[in-house]
Amino acid sequence: MQNTFNSFNILNQVQLDIETIANPFQFEMEDLFVMGARVNPKRSFLFVSKLLGKHLEVHPDIPKLSGHLLSNLFAKKYGNQYFSNIHSLVEAVKTGNMTEKVKGELNKTHSLSEKVLFLGFAETATGIGHAVFSAFDNAHYVHTTREEFSDKKSVFDFQEEHSHATDHLCYLLDTEVLEEVSHIVLIDDEITTGNTCLNLIRSLNELYPNKRYTIMSLLDWRTEQQEQNYETFKQELNLEIDVLSLLRGSVELKNNTVFEKQALEESEIDIEDVKGYRLIVHPMKDRVAVQRGLIERDSLLLTTGRFGVTSEQAKVIEKEAKKIGGYLQQLRKGNKTLSIGNGEFMYVPSRISAYMGEGVAYKSSTRSPIYVAQEEGYPVHDRIEYELKNGVVNYLYNLKDSGFDEVFFFVENNMNQDTVESIYKNIRSKGIEHITFVMV
Repeated sequence: MQNTFNSFNILNQVQLDIETIANPFQFEMEDLFVMGARVNPKRSFLFVSKLLGKHLEVHPDIPKLSGHLLSNLFAKKYGNQYFSNIHSLVEAVKTGNMTEKVKGELNKTHSLSEKVLFLGFAETATGIGHAVFSAFDNAHYVHTTREEFSDKKSVFDFQEEHSHATDHLCYLLDTEVLEEVSHIVLIDDEITTGNTCLNLIRSLNELYPNKRYTIMSLLDWRTEQQEQNYETFKQELNLEIDVLSLLRGSVELKNNTVFEKQALEESEIDIEDVKGYRLIVHPMKDRVAVQRGLIERDSLLLTTGRFGVTSEQAKVIEKEAKKIGGYLQQLRKGNKTLSIGNGEFMYVPSRISAYMGEGVAYKSSTRSPIYVAQEEGYPVHDRIEYELKNGVVNYLYNLKDSGFDEVFFFVENNMNQDTVESIYKNIRSKGIEHITFVMV
């Protein structure tokens, strides 16, 4: 394939050129992302994904489908053939048409010839990592987390570059998995310099030497020098490291601006005069007791991946998601429904949403502060923010004039009343009438 070139102008303040180097499924860039501005002095632009279900809403099956595309690259790399009908998956990404044939492909699993641990990066890749793992029937999955639990020991920790939050922790309960696997797959939504992955591999190799590594991402923007750094790193530690992505390219920044944090818009609706929210408790099986600080205790889902999950447990997740989704479908009040996951809690809500019927879209909140603008063609035009119990601010984008008449907001633990009311009032202020909180 011949390399292609695209130029992007973000709000007439950031200009960059992108050259496509590898594109195994022949996607157009607009199939995968749009460009946004980032409130971060380290890097002022952002590839706003159309696949993750993070900043932009997507069909609830799109995150799992995207993971299966990466899984097929993995199968092709190590087994010489795809295990899905690739054409149908690619067309679904391009057209958004989620046929029964495509949904059937998403239920296929592939057997691995070795013991593999799939590891997703918090916050943004917790869902896509789980989606990649879900395509295999004899694997393990865990994702890193920004949350700190005082009664749990992280099996490793490291820092991420180019991020608004730097500390990664990992609370894999069955630490023997790291001893037993021969292959560790790191999954992120985007590789920028690639240093995050190298930092983690170095940490892991000190504790669990002589593993094989594969790095998967939707986008890979490493420069030639950074790719050479990988080769040097591999030789230094005598490791096998492969990199797979849906799109590999190079980015040349022509002009740059540091965007400042913005004040929130004032609400145009008197929230005191509107009907309140619904709260539905429909707990999934298997929970883990955790403690934050000295006294705060909580209960979180085991099967999110934060504590590790097996392929057998993944099958149970899908069955439970189908059951809960069917139940929530009966409770829908609107024709156009938006399901929202909370922070790292991405994959399970997306799977529940996939079974809630037609007219459902999915996205999740994020710690990432994106610059908001009303210019035509710019992808992020409004936001709300709310603070969790640990003091972390989360953002949700593009709720105003979205056309949604209903929101289902998914959480895996009890939120305090102030947080629930803050989220409710913020969402309601954007003109969405029906709001339901679902604790699973």
